Amino acid sequence: MVTFRTLNPDSDQYAWFGFHIVCPTCPLTGSAALGVNNIINQGSVKAYPNPANNELTVAFSTKANSVDVSLTNMVGQVVAAQTVTNGTAVFNTTSIAPGVYIMTLVANGERTTGRVVIAH
Repeated sequence: MVTFRTLNPDSDQYAWFGFHIVCPTCPLTGSAALGVNNIINQGSVKAYPNPANNELTVAFSTKANSVDVSLTNMVGQVVAAQTVTNGTAVFNTTSIAPGVYIMTLVANGERTTGRVVIAH
């Protein structure tokens, strides 16, 4: 299911549109066809504490041998990155400016993202 939000020019209100794509000839359907949850279990990704003060732990379960975990600021600069093999990445956040960051996990070409907050 994909949902789009568009602005109605007559009322300055947002209208929601959604549709579901089905491919009867595809070998996989649903979220498996999109590659979601095959390598990194999205439901298992936990970032704590959030907001983080001195240290941020990103824990997850995966089928991959290694996962690239990164923190990116709102202008797209990577401020911290690690490649981990054990399902846990720990970032020292004392030198990272307070703010909202995008946490990205990449394994075997699949990407999962989330938001984390650094607050000192």
